[in-house]
Amino acid sequence: MVTAWTRGVPFTVAEVRLMSEAADTPRFSQDRKRWATSADRLADRCYREHFDVGDADLYDLEALVDAVHDRDAGYRTHQLLDYGGLDRLVDCGDRHVHIAQRWRPVAGGDDLSLRTDNGVPGREAELRKWRTAHEGRGYYPDVIAFGHYEGTLEAFRWFALLDTETVLAALSADRLDPPEHATGDGTAAVYVPVADLRRIGAVIREWERLIAPDSEGGWDG
Repeated sequence: MVTAWTRGVPFTVAEVRLMSEAADTPRFSQDRKRWATSADRLADRCYREHFDVGDADLYDLEALVDAVHDRDAGYRTHQLLDYGGLDRLVDCGDRHVHIAQRWRPVAGGDDLSLRTDNGVPGREAELRKWRTAHEGRGYYPDVIAFGHYEGTLEAFRWFALLDTETVLAALSADRLDPPEHATGDGTAAVYVPVADLRRIGAVIREWERLIAPDSEGGWDG
């Protein structure tokens, strides 16, 4: 059986397609949805270009949770999103790439933020889950898509695909030692400078100044 996952909980590609076709209810507020949709559209352009795939080969798994009516399949979808931090799946034919998406507003800074405390007692944040999975050969995304997004221009100032394995291995070997910063809402995160991501060889590919599609469907920039 061909499955959509190389690690963790399996789905057949057919299951993913059926769930994708059923998805019709956004989980975000409308403002956040518009912001995310614009950023996701640009990211999908990069995925198509880098992995040489079409629209039909990209799956938005964030939208699938509310669309899954089968209890078992719904639980497995929730596991992947909640525990694995998966946002996109790219079907490359001979392999499937799992992507976690992280967008930062340009005004919010340039560093990659990875949450270490989500403010909920007894519930691990994403980086701790990924590090535990990495050390125990569990599930974590193959790629982190990271972009500096300018909402008023609907453009990424900078966008990159990062190798998650390289980031986690560097953290384990102390080749990365980013400081942890707490916020007033009980959450905390580490912030990794782009220069450090380049230094450890985590950047698979990077783009600059990606402009959203114009009214005729073309691209500028």
